Amino acid sequence: EKWIHFVCVCLPLAYSIWMITEENINPYGSGCYGASSPLGCQADPDLVCERGSDRINLAMLIVGLGQIIIYFVIPPCSMLALYLFLGQSKKRSQSSKGMRKIIEAARKK
Repeated sequence: EKWIHFVCVCLPLAYSIWMITEENINPYGSGCYGASSPLGCQADPDLVCERGSDRINLAMLIVGLGQIIIYFVIPPCSMLALYLFLGQSKKRSQSSKGMRKIIEAARKK
């Protein structure tokens, strides 16, 4: 679990540092966002991009996929593994006569 928290902190931090060093944080609508400046310079061949790199879409894709994996893949997989582990340990404890005696003795107290 500590590694998941580590990645959740370090991934956005590394992404934001990269965005700042590549000068990709630029005005976009009513705030700042990862975009080239002036807005729309990548789509218009006559307009020269003053700031921002061409790799911004790739970086956003990598970070987006990383967040999807962190939020939607790792927690369900962890819960499934925990469910299967507890199911196996319950079967093992029920099949053991000695363990059954210990459990019954603990319930009587």
